[in-house]
Amino acid sequence: MNSVSKGEQTKAAIVRAAMREAAVSGVNALSIGSLASSTGMSKSGLFGHFGSKEALQMSVLEAVIDKFTDRVIVPALKTKDGIARLETLFDLFITWMREKDYDAGCPVMALSLELTGQPGPMRDFIAGKQQEWMDMVARMAAKCVASGQFRADLDIGQFAFEFEGIAFGYNFSQYLLRDGRSEEMARAAFARLMADAKKAG
Repeated sequence: MNSVSKGEQTKAAIVRAAMREAAVSGVNALSIGSLASSTGMSKSGLFGHFGSKEALQMSVLEAVIDKFTDRVIVPALKTKDGIARLETLFDLFITWMREKDYDAGCPVMALSLELTGQPGPMRDFIAGKQQEWMDMVARMAAKCVASGQFRADLDIGQFAFEFEGIAFGYNFSQYLLRDGRSEEMARAAFARLMADAKKAG
């Protein structure tokens, strides 16, 4: 039991190091050699935990999604259904992107952009998770429509698209352009999105 536990802890530490590297250089740049150097492990020891570069890369993708789920989705789902839940989700998303765990902003977005033109299991995985995210936002909006908090003719697919677009815009403005008004502008855009979604009057 102890050896298994230690092995899992070691593997988790390797994945955390790989996540930091992938946030800067991309998941395709990850290698057993570079991680062995940064973690102080031997290549053979590190290889023993994953078996291949591809398995290491997929472990990083899964770890990033798990972290995002724990930090953003799970707390938001504890909020009461309706507008409050969408507002909480957006707040947590902004907080996630603003945290200093990754110098380049949201790692999910970074990985999505990196893998867009690269067919294969990694692209399929991240595309599937992004679709699940968009579907969740749309379902939250649909519940607001059903409860009368949003107008009956709201296009929930369009709402989810704009919700995600605001987040991408914030990430781009904050981390590439270094615009000090990034969060202010993102919140203003979200407020307009919510106002447009509400019933007239």
